[in-house]
Amino acid sequence: LKNNISSFNFTRDVFNSDAWDDICMIARGLFIDTYNYRILARGFVKFFNYAEKGHNTPKWLREHLAWPVSCYRKYNGFLGLVSWNPAANELFIASKSTNDGDHSQLAADVLKRYVSMDAIIEYLRAHNCTMLFEICTQKDSHVIHEPEGAVLLAIVHNTINFKDEPYEAVKAFAEQHGIMYKKLDAVVNSWEELEPMLESKWVIDTGSACEGWVLSDANGYNLKLKTNYYVKWRRLRTIKEHIERNDNAVNTANMPDGLFKSIILYMEGLNRHELLAGMSIIQVREAWLSDGGQDFLYNE
Repeated sequence: LKNNISSFNFTRDVFNSDAWDDICMIARGLFIDTYNYRILARGFVKFFNYAEKGHNTPKWLREHLAWPVSCYRKYNGFLGLVSWNPAANELFIASKSTNDGDHSQLAADVLKRYVSMDAIIEYLRAHNCTMLFEICTQKDSHVIHEPEGAVLLAIVHNTINFKDEPYEAVKAFAEQHGIMYKKLDAVVNSWEELEPMLESKWVIDTGSACEGWVLSDANGYNLKLKTNYYVKWRRLRTIKEHIERNDNAVNTANMPDGLFKSIILYMEGLNRHELLAGMSIIQVREAWLSDGGQDFLYNE
């Protein structure tokens, strides 16, 4: 990148082969000023879903989680990193991989529209930290409809060993400056309380569909819990892309239920009329419901 900045990220091969090591775990939104030998910005250490490829199994979690466990709402957008570059004397805004791409520009646009940038600049100039935001915008829609804006997720120190500010400090800063911040939905004090949440993929009634939760234990260990609703529609998004590429009927024999199959047939009909390619999966869902279709229960 420009200004002697290098970006470090794990590769798709690491992800697909589950070949994680200590270096790959931190190489996720890691930006280093290679001239001044300092971390310019950094994201979270990689963490995994519940029961994902052998990670976070019930047995492992029961033996290793430190109580209490805090359950934070997971928002369905993309990660935006904001820090201060003292060498260039300017704000540094990036996606997980670059500060010079479509997503970094989208992040900058949304932040400038919804966030007090003067307050952020003042804080970051005084602290060697990165503010991590979930950027939600219909210009980059995902699976769950989120109100446009930037949600403050964490304030992370620019050090190799991961360290972030306590949730109460993040909340206080956000409330002081009118910034949206991640919601703490529940605090769980025992395995007996947590286990049914993990099995049902559900923590608390949100009143609407959501992607899920990030669960963080007393020692800062994190895992993701994604709702069944999100997983089904994400799978339908993948099938939508398959239909667009191949224009062939999808084999619905192994699909989870009749409603799932009906939505696939609906998408195939849209594709035959050359409508599917211009739609996001959110727009597909809205059209399906507008035409009288049923939705999955958001809390099943």
